[in-house]
Amino acid sequence: MLDGIADGNSPQLIPQLSLSDGAVLAPLAYFQHVKVTEHGNETVVTFQQPRLDRLGRPSPIPDDRFSLTSTYVSELRPESLARMSTRRRGPWT
Repeated sequence: MLDGIADGNSPQLIPQLSLSDGAVLAPLAYFQHVKVTEHGNETVVTFQQPRLDRLGRPSPIPDDRFSLTSTYVSELRPESLARMSTRRRGPWT
């Protein structure tokens, strides 16, 4: 579930959804409502992706069967990055 760059094989912490029809979706494009805030030593980045990228082509292919909201939290210290994502069926409305 966690690997890859779009159509590549370099390991990354990027979730992939493998669907029963053979499609593989990943949150690699279609970022919206990006918000960056700072709280003391923490930087918080949140964003929505109303559709995911269907892998397998040189360019992104939008697929709205799932959507994603993600939050990254980074503290001012080495190797401190947390990611929390909420996935749901269908696009955000």
